[in-house]
Amino acid sequence: MPAGIAIGVFLTALIVRLVHLAQFKSSPFFLHLIGDSEGYDLWARQLAAGDWIGTGAFYQSPLYPYLLGVLYKLVGHDLLIVRLFQYVAGAAGCSLVALASARLFGPREGLISGLFLAFFAPAIFYDSLIQKASLDFFLSSLLVFLLAGSAESFSSRRYAAIGTVLGLLCLNPANALLLVPLLLFWAWRREQRARKSIQPLLLGMALVLTPVLARNLAISGEFQLTTSQLGPNLYIGNNEGADGTYRPLVAGRGSPEFERADATEIAQTSLNRTLRPGEVSRYWRNRALQWISSHPRQWLALTWRKLLLVWNAQEVMDSEDIQTHSDYSTVLRATHSIAHFGLLAPLALLGVWVSRSRWRELWIFHGVLILYSLSVALFFVLGRYRYPLVPTLALFVGTGAIFLVSQVKSRNWRRLLPAGALLAVLLVAMNVPLSSTVEMRALTRSNLARQLARSGANEEAIVFLRQALELTPEAPRLLSALGTALSEQGRFEEAKSLLERAISSDPNLPAAHNSLGTVHSAMGQLNRALDEFEAAVRMDPRNAAFAFNLGTALSVAGRLDEAIAQFFRAAELAPGNFNIRNNLGITLARTERLEESVRQFELATEIEPQNRDAARNLARARELLRVSRAAAGDEGTPERADQR
Repeated sequence: MPAGIAIGVFLTALIVRLVHLAQFKSSPFFLHLIGDSEGYDLWARQLAAGDWIGTGAFYQSPLYPYLLGVLYKLVGHDLLIVRLFQYVAGAAGCSLVALASARLFGPREGLISGLFLAFFAPAIFYDSLIQKASLDFFLSSLLVFLLAGSAESFSSRRYAAIGTVLGLLCLNPANALLLVPLLLFWAWRREQRARKSIQPLLLGMALVLTPVLARNLAISGEFQLTTSQLGPNLYIGNNEGADGTYRPLVAGRGSPEFERADATEIAQTSLNRTLRPGEVSRYWRNRALQWISSHPRQWLALTWRKLLLVWNAQEVMDSEDIQTHSDYSTVLRATHSIAHFGLLAPLALLGVWVSRSRWRELWIFHGVLILYSLSVALFFVLGRYRYPLVPTLALFVGTGAIFLVSQVKSRNWRRLLPAGALLAVLLVAMNVPLSSTVEMRALTRSNLARQLARSGANEEAIVFLRQALELTPEAPRLLSALGTALSEQGRFEEAKSLLERAISSDPNLPAAHNSLGTVHSAMGQLNRALDEFEAAVRMDPRNAAFAFNLGTALSVAGRLDEAIAQFFRAAELAPGNFNIRNNLGITLARTERLEESVRQFELATEIEPQNRDAARNLARARELLRVSRAAAGDEGTPERADQR
């Protein structure tokens, strides 16, 4: 019977996901990866190319990108195969929970729990992303399955298996480390001799975590058990402007390519010295703790809001949302209307209440729910961060559902009424919207548009930006993004209007000032362009593109010394950028700083060895260097590259 349940649940879950895939495959999200998905994909491709050690202590959790890198190494960069792999793992996770529930509560309960997960919309959604959430689900389901055997006489191998799975889980969502004391206490309570349980559990964890610790120590010289991201994440979730969800340290720079650099640069600037990863983490951790200690009431209110978000129906997103994905899949749209967290959690908590007489047997699962919820609320809340709770919750869904059905059939109102009242209260409380789904849909379209523009699909990007603006009219960042996209299409008048509206709504948008400067430059309004470029550089002095554009405009205006200063600033920020090196070489040649000019052209040709302009400019600069300064003006100077 249990085997039949497992197979049935597995096949159902897999079929549902494959039907979703048939529709999702034609969506722009299939190939255009957003946010952390793009970061994990890039990391895995670097690993598959041979860079298995990397540099510096891990900043993000390494398990998923390393598994992805192995998959890329074996089958190539194929996002379809990755998703098929994740669908199989997700379906297996549903089966494991079904087996665990059947073992603890009975076959019917196990079947209902497994089938609920098979149709659980967030599981279908997360399995379709190039994201670590899919792996979180499988590992959490495997841990639940192993813990469900607690009624049996455990062997050392079983404890070692639990430790190994827990260690793997800590290498994906790092806050799973907070579960370690709980499971050690559970293992100690189960055995009269603690060594019989705790030692193999710790050995299993050490088997997984020691190589990561050794790698971080060897490369960075610091003791980092998993990642060095704790401090920044703690601060993001606990500061004066925090709202419980993700807010990047620098507004508009929430992608993985900026997160670590911004955290490091801000910390180093504040302390006026170079910092190692652990020191950067401590800097942000101390800032968070200082704010908490000086604002205890505000922090308690914020933590309460985060706990409500953890247990709310909405899947809070940072890059892409389930509602927008549902536009491309009838399967996701249908399941999301019923099988969502707002039904899962109330049914599961009802199951916890129904089985309360067995708390001595089941307390480990209650503890996991409480402690993991707190671990998420300690930082900030995203739907995929609370996702590891789902397998433990689903364990109790069948119990709650069977209880309701049995009491209705028997018309046992004495037991049904309090249970029904509890379920009703939970359903209402957990389905009250706590964040704007409209804003999430708009942000998803904006993020997708940015990726489309980067891939050259500018017209399609403009379509999605217009859709985003329809959802949130007058949003400054969307106005800026659409204005930028239109300016790149040469539609300068419309772009100018949008960019001016963006700056009027929020004057502190450096990207908007930079794009408006580009528009003014294209329209021949050089002085106005200079004003906008200077504003962009002043607001974001770490942006190489802004410094480059200002340098180019200053060069056109004949302010060559100032242009050179900006080009050098840009080259320091982006040393591998060809255009910066090339234009710096040109401007240095114009001021007869020929030796420096030759060096910049040499660097440009190293960056792009096949570039004819660079080779020609290098040859001219070398020739000028051989000619006397008196005759240098007759030879001309290299041609200036176009502004970008």
